[in-house]
Amino acid sequence: MFSSLFGTKQLTPQEQKIINSQPYKALLTEDERKGYIKATLNETQIYKKCSLQPIIEDVKIRLDGSNQDLFIHTIKYPRKQTQQQSNEIPSILCLHGYGGTSLSYYKLSSLFQDSFDTYTIDFLGMGLSSHHEFHYTTINECIEYFVQSIEKWRIAKGINKLIIVGHSFGGYMGFNYAIRHQQRVVKLFLVSPLGGTKRTQEEVDLWFKKRQEESGYIQSQFFNYFQSAWHEKKTISRFFKMPLVPTYFMLNNYLKKRLQIEENLRSDWYDYMTGLIELPDSSDKAIFYLLRFPRMSAIHSIEEILSYEIKEMKKQFDFHIHFMYGDKDWMCSDGAKRIVEAKLTPSSFIVINDSTHNIVYDQPKQIHSYIMNNIN
Repeated sequence: MFSSLFGTKQLTPQEQKIINSQPYKALLTEDERKGYIKATLNETQIYKKCSLQPIIEDVKIRLDGSNQDLFIHTIKYPRKQTQQQSNEIPSILCLHGYGGTSLSYYKLSSLFQDSFDTYTIDFLGMGLSSHHEFHYTTINECIEYFVQSIEKWRIAKGINKLIIVGHSFGGYMGFNYAIRHQQRVVKLFLVSPLGGTKRTQEEVDLWFKKRQEESGYIQSQFFNYFQSAWHEKKTISRFFKMPLVPTYFMLNNYLKKRLQIEENLRSDWYDYMTGLIELPDSSDKAIFYLLRFPRMSAIHSIEEILSYEIKEMKKQFDFHIHFMYGDKDWMCSDGAKRIVEAKLTPSSFIVINDSTHNIVYDQPKQIHSYIMNNIN
């Protein structure tokens, strides 16, 4: 097996470490293992080219009721200041969006090193974390899966308190973690979070019908195709594995125009992403049970969950919620604004200038500045 993956050359220490890792050994096919190796090597290359030296490890956890060892891919930027013991101050945990990974924070995470231990992780079942069989099919099961995996990770790392920075899907799951484990959360920064606004299925269907009526023939065909793909539960990886999909063009266009990845990093990013595409579907399937197509609105929105927890369950939350959106953001912020205006819980709303939904790529310095100014 190893000779077919690496050829006849002698393995480097890093390559040897990869094939000895448990996430690698759990993969079943040669294409999956090739993809894992490719993504791992290019992740390291990207950090090297950016002159970043994070600590990279796979943290072992077990979910409740399971005897299976699973691993969460973890990137740590250690705190530079050492006058206090690290357990006396919180650690920052950055949670990525859907289709993203811990690498999504490569421009932001290291900026906190002067004051905090900062971690970015690949959600369990995504990125370079364990891609195990995902059999959850209800909203509550899916949310509990991600929340529990974060908590198991926190325990495994021995971290007492967290400052959570969550982008998009990571914001939604970071919020759900915080309301279940509020004693562990000091601050919550939701960066263009997914599922902030309450919408009924009727509202989503009406919006979709209107968009179809206003669309031209080609655009309407795209709508129909993606509607079919959604009902068939085709993940991003499955989409890019399909015949005739222009993977090279689409990914490079996305890297250049949407994420604005630097030119000298794009080939590494492309290889990293195409490596991940080869990995088996896992928790990325949860999106089909959490959202309403096609507006990508959460079936259980942040707005609804928070209102229920406070008004019906009579809970109070000590942590402050900071909502952050881009001025060119497509993600709906109405729910976040209503939460702040209603003063349901300590919260605030800010717009980040010159940024889209991909704020962590567009304006990492603005995000860092805002967080540091509001962290105490």
